[in-house]
Amino acid sequence: MDMLSPSFAATDVQSVRDEEEVIYQLDKKLFPHRQYFGWMGFVPTELSHAQIRDADEMIAVPGKGTIIVTVPGLFDPTDAAQVEQVHRVEMQLAHYNLLRVTDPDVRDAP
Repeated sequence: MDMLSPSFAATDVQSVRDEEEVIYQLDKKLFPHRQYFGWMGFVPTELSHAQIRDADEMIAVPGKGTIIVTVPGLFDPTDAAQVEQVHRVEMQLAHYNLLRVTDPDVRDAP
């Protein structure tokens, strides 16, 4: 049996507040030109909590990478404090070049 070797995983969340649907990836993500991370996911790099200090939980997957949970419990993209915490984690991941650039105009710039 082949072993799973994911290269990246992200979790999008949608929520409804005051009859308005909010989808993290579409409405709240930090970087318009980079992959979002969201509530929780996986990066193919082993990281410590000291490196991604704003994450709620870091789970090492030896020889594979790290599962990162950005906020405790369920993520609500209508909660400004939780969105701010996710943004801080995404900034730290971008610092380590772990959120790929998705906009070809930015990616292919000289």
